[in-house]
Amino acid sequence: MLLKVETKNIQEQLADYCRTGIEKPIAGTRSDRLPHYRRLVYNVIKNTMESAFPITEEWLAEEEWETLVYDFFAQHQSQTPAVWKLPKEFVEFVTESNYAETLHKPALNDLLWFEWLEIEVHTMPDTTEPIATSSAFTSNAILTINPYFRIQQAAYPIHLMHANDAAKHHGQWFILLYREIDSGQVKFIRLSILHAVLLEKLNEHAQSIQSLLPVITSLFGITDLQTTFDQLTTFCQDMIKQGVLIITD
Repeated sequence: MLLKVETKNIQEQLADYCRTGIEKPIAGTRSDRLPHYRRLVYNVIKNTMESAFPITEEWLAEEEWETLVYDFFAQHQSQTPAVWKLPKEFVEFVTESNYAETLHKPALNDLLWFEWLEIEVHTMPDTTEPIATSSAFTSNAILTINPYFRIQQAAYPIHLMHANDAAKHHGQWFILLYREIDSGQVKFIRLSILHAVLLEKLNEHAQSIQSLLPVITSLFGITDLQTTFDQLTTFCQDMIKQGVLIITD
């Protein structure tokens, strides 16, 4: 049901006050009660972010963390009505506002994205899941990727070490986050760029290592086909064991 214009305006004015703390006359409200609304709304946002980003909160100094949360609360106009989706907007806000540079925390963005992607993968809606037709891997076996996954490209290896140490290892890092089909548990795996591309190609459509080999070697300018084939075979066999890939034909 559509709201009346007057009701909509009151809600927007109250939301603006809760964010900024700047008092303006709002029909139907009492000025002595407004601070309580603001405190309650802020606590919802604060608790949501603490639940979503426990590693980041523990890493940052208390005043640094509170600055991020309060600035987000005061300055950001949320685009989603779903509270559980707000952490993604928080990551976008922190990234776009360049707090990593302001706080001298180079690995901040990567760590926040990593923690958010864990939530995103965990909450992915169920879909039609591939059914394994065999457990015996061959070069012509058709491989289908577990549909519940994300690949994160990061500038710092926040998945391998403390963020302060990770900041000393700037480079090109790839992380696979996936949800086990049976248990629903989210796990992550370090990837090479070659393996990341392989999984992205399998995500486009199911296919075999034999058919992918010329594509991969061409992309990377590789001439040693046998060594590459052996490496991809070992990787795919491991991914099958871990439930990332499924043999479907």
